[in-house]
Amino acid sequence: MGLIKGYGIFMKRQFQRTPTGYVYRFDGKGQPVPVSEREYHRYVRRAGWSFVFHCIGLLLAVVAAAMVNEALFPDGGAGGVLFMGVLLVAIVFALYKSIAWGLRAPERELSDRTTPPPGPVSDARPRPKVSGFVLFAYFVLEVVVGGLAGLVLFGLFEPWNSDVALVAFFIGFLLGAWAIDRICERRTGTSVLEALPPFHVFHIP
Repeated sequence: MGLIKGYGIFMKRQFQRTPTGYVYRFDGKGQPVPVSEREYHRYVRRAGWSFVFHCIGLLLAVVAAAMVNEALFPDGGAGGVLFMGVLLVAIVFALYKSIAWGLRAPERELSDRTTPPPGPVSDARPRPKVSGFVLFAYFVLEVVVGGLAGLVLFGLFEPWNSDVALVAFFIGFLLGAWAIDRICERRTGTSVLEALPPFHVFHIP
C-alpha cells in the first residue's frame, strides 16, 4: 500500500471484504453498499488525498485566523483570546463536517446499487499473523517519531505564532506516525492502526 492510500485508513475501515468484492457501511453501521475491488481502491486513495489536503487546509485556516485575530486585537487580551477560540471552534467544526461528508462518498454515489458488481476479487491473500510485541514496539516507535516530527515543526513555527505552532505539531505528529505505520505494514504485512479494535470515528445521526 502506498503512503497516500495509507492516509485513507478511516475510509478503509468502513469496507468489509466479500467473495465478490467489498461491502461499504458508513461508520461501520450504515446501509450496506456493495463495491468492486477497483472502486474500493479508488475510494481509499481518494480519502488519502483528502486527508493530505485537509491537513494543508487546517494549517492555512489557522494561519489566516491568527492573522485576522492579530489585526483586530493587536494587544491581545480577553477579547483576542475569545475571538481566536471562536475561530478555532469554527475551523474544527468545518473540518469535521468536510471529512464526514467525504467518508459518505460511496453511500451517496452508489446508493441505488442493490447487487454486488461483477468481477473477480484480486489480492485476497490472508494477512500474516504478527506478534503483539512487534506491533506494540511499532506503536511506541510511531509515538516517538510522531512526537519528534511534531516538535520539529513546533520549533519552526513557535517564534512566529504559538497557535500555528500547535497545529503544526499536530500535523507533524500525524505524518511521522503514519510514515512509521507504513513501514510496519511493508515489513510485517499488518498496520498498527488496522490491528486496533474497530471503533467509530465519525458517527453522525
